[in-house]
Order: sequence, then C-alpha cells, then structure tokens
Amino acid sequence: MSKITITCLKCACQARIAERQFCGDICCEQCGQLVFQPVLEKADNDLHSELCSYCNTRIDPDKIKSHNDSCDMYPITCNSCNRKFIRRTINMHAQECFRNVCWCKFYPIGCQFQGSPAEVENHESGNFHAELVIKLFLNLQTEQLNSASMMARSSFELMSLKDDNARGKSSAGVERNECCSQMKAEQDKLEETVKRQEIEINSCKEQIIDFQVKQTKLMAQNTQLEYNYGSVKELLDQQSKEIEKLKKSLEFQVEYSNKKLEKDSDVLRLKQNEFELNYANFKEMLTKQQTEQFDNVENYEKTLNTVITANNQLTKSVAEDKKMLSDKIDALSEKQMGFEDEYARDKDKMDKTCDELRKKLDDSNKHSSFSHIWRIDKFAQRQADAKSGRKRYVLSDPFYISELGYKMQLGLWPTGWNDEEGTHLSIDLIVMEGENDAILKWPVKYTGQISILDQVNRKQHHSAIIDSHVDQWNYAVQESKFIGLDQLKPFYLVDDTIIIKLELQIPN
Repeated sequence: MSKITITCLKCACQARIAERQFCGDICCEQCGQLVFQPVLEKADNDLHSELCSYCNTRIDPDKIKSHNDSCDMYPITCNSCNRKFIRRTINMHAQECFRNVCWCKFYPIGCQFQGSPAEVENHESGNFHAELVIKLFLNLQTEQLNSASMMARSSFELMSLKDDNARGKSSAGVERNECCSQMKAEQDKLEETVKRQEIEINSCKEQIIDFQVKQTKLMAQNTQLEYNYGSVKELLDQQSKEIEKLKKSLEFQVEYSNKKLEKDSDVLRLKQNEFELNYANFKEMLTKQQTEQFDNVENYEKTLNTVITANNQLTKSVAEDKKMLSDKIDALSEKQMGFEDEYARDKDKMDKTCDELRKKLDDSNKHSSFSHIWRIDKFAQRQADAKSGRKRYVLSDPFYISELGYKMQLGLWPTGWNDEEGTHLSIDLIVMEGENDAILKWPVKYTGQISILDQVNRKQHHSAIIDSHVDQWNYAVQESKFIGLDQLKPFYLVDDTIIIKLELQIPN
C-alpha cells in the first residue's frame, strides 16, 4: 500500500498517510492545523508533490535534496561563529562576523592589524602603511647594493680563477670547468635576485605614490571642512547679533512707551491741579462777593430782588459747572485707570510675544535639518495607471520642514519621465507657496538626499544626493534616473509598497 508524506505549514510536522485515506479534511496530529482539504481538480498533482519546509514551495519528492542545495531560505552554519543563517544572508554575515578574523594585506611588511573582513577593508583604505612601505623600500635598496657588491666580488674571483686556470692547463682542467659552472650558476642566481628586488622596489614606489595622493586628498578635505566650519560660525555670530539688535529695539520701544505714559500722566495731573486751584479761587471770589452784598444790603434794597435773582442764577450755574467739572474729573480718572489697565495688558502681551518670537527663533536655529517619510502602497496599480495614461504622476501630501519653515511636496513618476520612461523610477522635490514665505529667505538653498528604503536588510538603502537653489514657487528638482525598475525587487518593493525618505539640510 503506497503512502504519501504531508508536511504541516505551521509546525513543520510530517505525517505519512495512505492514499485510500484521502477522503476528507486532514489535520496535523501535533498542533491541530488544517493540513489538507480535498480538491477534485488538484488531487492527483498534490498527491505526487511536497512543500519545501523552508520556502513553502511545492516540489517533486525526488528533487527535494537538489532544491535544498539552492534554496534561499535553507539554514547554513557559519564556519567561524557556528551560528545559523539563511543562504540569502550568509555572505553578508561573513563580512561582519566577529570571529571571521583576517589579517591586513600589508602583514608581510610588518602590519599587525586583524579583524573582520569589513574592518580590514576600512583599515586598508586608511593612510597607515606609508612608513612600513618606506622602510621596506630602504631595506630593498640596501639588499640590492649588497647583491651588487657580492656580484662584483664574484666576477673578480671568476677572473682570478680564469687566470689561475690558464697557468695550470694540464693539472686542473676538470676543477676549472666545475668552478666556472658553479660561479656561473651563482652569478645567474644573483642576477635573478637583483631583478626580483627591482620589481619589488618599483611596486613599493607605486604604493608610496598612491599613499601620497590619498594624503593630499585628505588634507584638501580637511581644509574644506575648516572653511565650512568658519562659514557656519560666522553665520551663527551674525544671527546672534541680529537677535541682540531685535532685543535692544524691543527694550527701547517698551522704555519709550513707559516714558510717554508717565509724561501723559504728569500733564493730566497738572491740569487737574490747575482746575482745582481755579475752582478754589472762583469759590473764594464768590464768597467775597456774597459778603459784600450782605454788607451793602441796606444800600441796595431797591436792587435786592434783582441781585438775589442773579445770585440764584449764578449759584445754579456754578453748581452745574461744578457738577460738569466733577463728571469730567471722574471720566478722566476712569480713562486713566482704563489706560493703565490697557497698558498693563499690552505690556504682558508684548512680553509674551517677545518670548514666543525668541522661542521660535531658537527652534528655527536648532532644527536646521529635516526628514520626511513617504509610504507609497498599491505600486503595481499605480504603474498600470501610468502606463495606460490615466495617472502618470503621483503626489505626496504637502508638508512643512518646520513650524515656520518652507512648504514642500514630493512627486513620483512610477514608470519614469521623458527618456527614462519604462526603465527608471523618477522622483521630484517641489517647493510650494506657503504661509511663512513672507518671513523666510529667498532664494532657498538646501542640500540632502532622497532614499528608497531597503525593507529586507534595513541597510542597503538606495540614495540620490540633491543640492539646489530655488527662487520661485512650484519649482521641481528632479532625479529622472533615481533607480532602475528592475532593481526594485526584492529589497525595495515589498508587499506592493515602497518607502521614500527625504533628508534635508538648510543652512541657518
């Protein structure tokens, strides 16, 4: 009776079941997961194939072993640290394994550095071996001089032996031939040694020249960094001076408002004192007139009624004037109190506004760099729309680089732009009209990079450097050859989704 092996996709447990028992649902004996459902159309094919326990690919049972030799998900043990990794990542791990120790390629000339392949590569790219190469070069020159002197002595001895052999023709013929052969062999060895040393000296000279070129480049980069540091420091000093000027201007305005308020209060106080003095004088004069009228009442009996009537009218007028003046004084007092309250509120508001401005300026100085993530899903559908012409261009949501910063937007051509259509992915960075443009500097200069993120290894991101000046709205900086469409899979296009990261740096 023939049996068929079934593998559970959840726990990888395998079970052998007779063909005649394939008449219903079959569950795993260990975890209970549904393993098999009968399908009439595919029953014959399923009975003669198995699933790979590592990549879940259906394979003929006779080819399982050969498939394991090439399966990307098959576990492989590292020969250095004995840890297991899938075949897809074993090469990357070998470059970073802390137990995979390698020597520097300059070990034969005295360098003792050792580490992982990645660390050794970084070490070899540095300018650490110039002194060792120079020392080797000097030693080779010394050996060459010694070899040359040894060759000269050998030649001299050969000539002497030839002369001796000429004098002893019959007695030492055999010995002379052997000595000449030995001297010739030794001379050939010395010539080969000299040639080999000359080749090594020339190689060392070339390495010294390479090290000198690298040293010149590093010195140029150091000079450029020092110049950039000076420019940034000068710009920060200039901004600090502008902030100090703004602070002094605000303090001067507050002081001027206080002085003006004090001056208005003094003028109002003087007017009030003058009014009180006039009122007292007028009251004193009126009392004096009334006394004189009472003293002369007998002399003015005929005009008493007229005087009394005039006096009553005058008293009434004075009372009305007094009431009117009192109302004006009360109104002025209320206005003064209201002005003082309004001044206090304005002062608090001004102080709060100054604090907010200082905080925003500080935040603006601190946050000179910015990053933005744009996640684009349904990428296959967007490519299909672009190819059909329905929607060739995709835009991200607008964003500000800071609270008081520039307004920008990212744009994507799923199938490429112009000459790169159908071969590359094109991307745009657009500067838009924003709410803060009135207080920002134009043209705007920015540097940075646009990256498409590696969603598998999280390390091998594909990036493009951008460095541009923009002096108008809706101006797009484009990377038409951002990345080839055939490079998206399998690292950058995962689950029909790509992730774009924008990193900007705007000088203060």
